[in-house]
This record gives sequence, structure tokens and C-alpha cells, in this order.
Amino acid sequence: MSVDPKFLQSENVNLARLQLISRTALLIERLGTAGWRLASWCMGFGALWLFEIPQGLGAVISVLTALIFVLGALFFIRKDVRTFHWPTRVEVQRRIEQVSGARHRPLSTLDDRPVQIGANALWAREQYRKIQMLAKLRSPTPRALLAAQDPRALRLGLLIALICGVIVAGADGKRRILSGLWPVNGLGLTERQAPEAAFWITPPKYTGQPRILPPEIYEVLHIPQGSIAKMIAPHSLLHSIRMPALLVDGKAYPFENGEDGAATLEMEIPVGHKLRLRTGLWSGRIWDYEFIEDLPPSIGITDDPRALENGQIQFALTMFDDYGVKTLHMRMTLDPSVGKAPMGWAAQEERSVLSPANTEFQMAPVYDLAAHPWAGLPVVFTFSAHDHLDQIAQTLPLRLQLPERSFSHPVARQLIEMRKYLIWNPDQPYGEAGLALENMLYQPHTYGHDLRVFLALRVAASRLYYNEPSEMVARNVIDLLWDIALRLEDGNLSLAARDLRELQKKLEQALQNHDASDAEIAMLMERLRQAMAEYIQALAREWQKSVQNGEMQPTQLPPEVLAQMMNMNDLAGLMDQMEQDMLSGDRTAAQKMLSKLQRLMDMAGPSKSFTMPPDMQIMQKAIKALQDLIERQEALRSQTTKQAELYEKLEGLGVEGRFEAQPPPFINTVVQHTEQEALHMMLKQLMEEAEAELGEIPENFELAAQAMANSGTQLEVRRPDLSLPFQDEAIKQLKESQQQMAQMMAQRMQQMTGLAFGGMPMQLDPLGRPYGGQDGENGPPFGSQVKIPSESERKWVQEILNELRRRASDRRRPQEELDYYRRLLKRF
Repeated sequence: MSVDPKFLQSENVNLARLQLISRTALLIERLGTAGWRLASWCMGFGALWLFEIPQGLGAVISVLTALIFVLGALFFIRKDVRTFHWPTRVEVQRRIEQVSGARHRPLSTLDDRPVQIGANALWAREQYRKIQMLAKLRSPTPRALLAAQDPRALRLGLLIALICGVIVAGADGKRRILSGLWPVNGLGLTERQAPEAAFWITPPKYTGQPRILPPEIYEVLHIPQGSIAKMIAPHSLLHSIRMPALLVDGKAYPFENGEDGAATLEMEIPVGHKLRLRTGLWSGRIWDYEFIEDLPPSIGITDDPRALENGQIQFALTMFDDYGVKTLHMRMTLDPSVGKAPMGWAAQEERSVLSPANTEFQMAPVYDLAAHPWAGLPVVFTFSAHDHLDQIAQTLPLRLQLPERSFSHPVARQLIEMRKYLIWNPDQPYGEAGLALENMLYQPHTYGHDLRVFLALRVAASRLYYNEPSEMVARNVIDLLWDIALRLEDGNLSLAARDLRELQKKLEQALQNHDASDAEIAMLMERLRQAMAEYIQALAREWQKSVQNGEMQPTQLPPEVLAQMMNMNDLAGLMDQMEQDMLSGDRTAAQKMLSKLQRLMDMAGPSKSFTMPPDMQIMQKAIKALQDLIERQEALRSQTTKQAELYEKLEGLGVEGRFEAQPPPFINTVVQHTEQEALHMMLKQLMEEAEAELGEIPENFELAAQAMANSGTQLEVRRPDLSLPFQDEAIKQLKESQQQMAQMMAQRMQQMTGLAFGGMPMQLDPLGRPYGGQDGENGPPFGSQVKIPSESERKWVQEILNELRRRASDRRRPQEELDYYRRLLKRF
């Protein structure tokens, strides 16, 4: 009998599947038989560790538990695991035959061959019968052999205990298991065994962002460019096996051994997406992070430059940076179109800006280049904004004619003409120039018998007489001639402003120089105080002259507003705060305040041609118009009061009832009613103009207008007594509106300068010294608003400050203590 090949092929496939299933069943039975006691042993101890039972009983019990576990595990491995062996082919086939109930072991005889030739027919019949039996074979399943070896099912109880321990431990399960396996402290085996493995990220100081502590829960970290990661892992024996490391996108940055045995790492966070801190044998938590790139700044010129009347030049700039522009650089060169150039040099200046982060910042810096030899010639200006990473944005070259200052004093004009001659002819003989200076010396009445001018002219004449013509000599003489001309023209104001600007530059450079000592900064700070006091006094005298001579224009900043901003007491407090910041080590805060002071000086400089922005002009106009309205409304109230008194007298006589239908003819309020209506119309017009320019106006405007309207209604019906309360209300609301408008103007000034002052307007005595206020019996002398401490109080305070500074500079103290001292110094 022949066998169908397709049938034989399908039966072979089925047999291979049955053998695979049988082998798997036998393997499961033998693994369970050989390893169930070891598995139960591990589950029992795992449950103990997950519930932290040995750890809670102390270190000794934890060590004994771990030791017992290891010894028991070794015993079961030796006792049970050695009995395990892989199922053979014969065993697999026999298992199938037993499950299927096949007799005569058909699978075992499939590979048999006849030994006698001629019995092929009988052999084929037997093989055909066995192949037919293959279709009846069944797949075996694993047998439950563990019930006989563990009749009490302890293994199931241990499994349930392990599952409960996993649920209770949660995310802390790995740490509990590993701490049970290795209960010796200080070896750094587990990731959370050493919470003292500190890890923090410090963003750059200029970002203003706090220190970043990687959280335990999932959260994307936002790390600015330039952030420094610092990690400290305590001493561990495992450091010799595997040093801790910080992994950034898989790239490892290993720690280094410190002096005290701790492993440390301090590095800048690179561009990436994932952080992982590895402190033991296994990698720890992973934090996703977003690398925030520091974008370059931008700068632009928003308006044409303005030449001020004293030869200064003002630019309108706008800047933007994600963390604020740090410095503004100006460079001026001579226009290449100039053929024959005089003596001169390129001018450049750097100013601190420290603008608000992620905010478009408008700035109007003023540069005093009138003394430059190129004044009056075409020049090229270039501005560049630098951020804290020294990324640069530059404007297009701006070509213009450098302003040249004009002088009205006759001697000053002669000196400027002589100065121009030296600028264009530095190598020519100085005979005529020296002789002209000599002639001036003999005419002291032309320069007011000023001794300083006389000595300066003598020095300039001597330099021209005793030195050979050279560019160096000419440069020294033209600087001296310029100073003499400024003194003759402006007195001390221009010179004081120049000295103040120079000291500001020197102090700013010292703040940027990390090698500058505190003594050097303190000396510059004291010189800046003196220069500021001299400048304020000179500026106040010029303001008073401008007001007296009627030179102040309506669109210019009022002297009283500037005087309020430049109050000596407030400026003294500003200087004190700057000095405290510098001595406490916070030079950035001092530098920021110095830049704001520079912007204030740009606005309140010696030039008289500073023009307020349109919105401030509207505020000033509104303040003045409100003052006129208040005065006229008060005058109207006086007139109405007289009419009201007459009306009250009639009521006292009992004749008021006769005039209920028709008011008495001698109560005439037509003039008052006309005046009240005129005031009401003026206020409405002022409200419309202010609202159109400012966008919004104080609510008191509407209340004042309503009170005026009610007052006019009562005056129209000849009831002055009923009109008075509304007039009082109108005056009250007008005064409050004026005060609110003044506050809005002060806030606008603060936005432009960055500084807020709250002092009263400064008054000067005939010698130019500030005074004001009232002297109380126990109050400070000369009307000062500040109580002057005694010598003993000053000495005591100075000793406290010196002790705080000494402790703050002691690097051996803990960092928390140093931070505390610096906060005290910054506050006091």
C-alpha cells in the first residue's frame, strides 16, 4: 500500500508541532520541580524587603536577613537546580504516546528499517498503519506536580505577599529590594540610597531665573543657554568600579574625585533633550529638558538725530533682547567724502543699558561731541547693541554733520577761533596764537576778572610759546581752550556735567572689571557723589535763571518737575544704595542703577532744548489748564457766596415765600451762571483733548464736569445757596484730577528714566545750596528731611557694616551663611 505524499507531509508537520508542545510541557514541569523552592524563597524575602520589615528592625537584622537569603539561595541552587536536565527526543515522543494512549510506541518505531529483504510489502503495511495512528495523537499539557511537593500551597501565599508588597512600594520598589540585598550604607549601590547626591542647575545670573532643582515627578525642564549643572556625590567604594556621571542624550560626562573624596562635576548644559544622573551601578531617573537658546539682540534708529543747542547730539534708538541688552556701543568716524581732514581721531563710547528682558526698549542717549576736532564736518555714526553673551546687533551707518556749538561770549568766540586754527594747522608756528593769548591776559575785564580763566590762559600761552609745533601740543592746548570757553559761556554747568559723565564712565568700567578692588570703587563712588552735588547745584541755578529770564519754552520740561526728580535727598539715597550693592558684591545691580542715572542725566542735562514727548506735553497742558480752572472756580465761588448770604438773610426775615414763583430781582446770578457755563465748556474741551491724546483720563474729570453742570442749573434759577455745594464738589474734583495728572506725568518720567523719586521740589538759597521744609524744635537743622545721626551712632553703624563685610568675604563659612550676610548688606 502506498502513502499519499501530501498526507505524509501534513502528518509530519502535525508531528513536529506536537513534539514542540510536548517539549515545552516537560520543560515547564522540570523547571517548576527544580526551582519552585528557590522561587518561593526569593518571593518570601522580596515581600519582606518591599514591606521594609528587616530595614525597620535595624541594620543588624537587615544584614542577617540578607545573609540568610544568600545562604538559602545557594543551598537551593545546589540541591534542586542540579537535578534539572533538558527533555530528550525519546522522552518527548513517549509523553505524546502516553497522553494519546497509543500502543506499541508508534512514534518510537517510525525511524525503524527492515533487516530482511523481501518483506517490503509487510513492512509497508505496518508503516501505513502507524502513519494512520498519527492523526489520533493529542498535544500534552504540563502536569500539576507541585501539589504533591507543596501540599499546603505555601508558594501561593508567598506570591500574594509579593504582589501586595509591589503595590505598597510602588515606584520605590526597586530601591527597597536593592537596599535589602545590600543593606550596607554609604556604598552608593542604589539610586535613592544617597539623597545626598546633590544635583542642581544654575541659570546665568543675567536671566533672572532661580536655581533649577530637577523634580521627582515628570516635568519638562526649561534650561537657558549657559546654565551650569553642579553635582556632588559623597565618597563611595563603588567609585573605583564605576564613577558617577551625567548623561546628556546618552553621552556620559564622568565626575571627578574631589579633595574630600566626594565625586563632583560642574559643567555647562549642552544642547540636548534628555538628562540622566548615574550615581550607582545602574542609570537613574531621566529628565526631559528644553534647551532655551539665547537669541542675539536687535537695534534700530527710530528717528532722525537731534542737535541740541549746546552742541550735543541726541539719538532715538530702540533695542530688544530676550534677556535684555547689556551695553550700547557708539563709534564715530570721519566721512570718507571729506578730502583734506583736520587733526582728529575716531570717537567711541560704551554705555550700560541693562534693558528689561523680552521688552522693546526705547532709549534716547545724548553724546557730547561738540569738543571733538571734527565738529562741523560730515561724520559716520554706528551703534551696536551687545547682550550678556556678547552677541552683537549693529545699525546701518548713519551719515550726518557733527553739530558745532556756538558761543555768545566774545572771549569764548576768540578762543574757539584760535582752537580751530590749531586743529587745522597743528604743525604750523604758534606765534600769532600765543601772542593773542598774551593780549587776553592784559584785559581781565573781558572775562570778569576770573582768576581761573587767567591762570588757564597763562598755561595755554606758555605751552604755545615754549613748545615746538606738534600734534600732541596742539591737542593739549585745544582741550584747555575748550574748557576756558565753556567756563566763560556757561559758568560751571557744562564743566560739571562733563566731569560727572567722565566719573560715570570710570565707575562703570570699574564695575565691569573683576580685578577692581573695593577701595578703588569706593574712591570713585565718593568722587561721583561730589560731582553729582556740584552738577545739581549748577543745574538748579541755571533753571532759576531760565525761569527768571523767560527762556523756558512751553514744550520743555518744567524746572519744578526736574527739580523734584533731582532732589538731593533722593539722589543721596540712590548713591547709598549703589554703594551698598557694590560693597555687598552685587555689582550688576549697581551697574543697572548707574545706567538709569545716565538716562536721567540725558534728560536733565545742561541743554535747554530738551523737548517732552507729545503725551507729556498734553499732561503738562492739562495740569496748567486745571490750575486755571481751579482759580476761576474759586473766584466764582466767592461771588456766589455773597449772593447766597443775601438769600439766607431773606429767609431769616420770612419773606422767602413771596419769591417762590419769581426770584427776587436783587438776587442776580446771570454773571455767575455765564462764568460757570464757560468753565464747564473749558473743562469738556480739555477732557476731549486729553482723552484723544492719552486714551483715557481720570474719573475725577467726569465728576467735576457733572458738579459744574449742576451748579450752573442752580445759578440759572437764581439759587446761589444750592449752587455752593456743587461748586465745592467741582473744586475738590478738579484738585484731585490735577494731582492724578501729575502722578501720571511722574510715572511717564519714571518709564523714561527707570528711576522713581518722591522728594519735594528743591529750593536753593542765594549761594545755590539746597534748603526746604520746616525746622522743628527737635528736628534736623537747615530744614533737612533726614535726621543726621550722631558721631557715636555713625561709628556704631560703620562697625556693624565692617563686621558684616568681613564675614561675607570669608569663603570658609557655609554658603547659606554667606548668602544671609549678603542679603543683610544689600538691605541695609
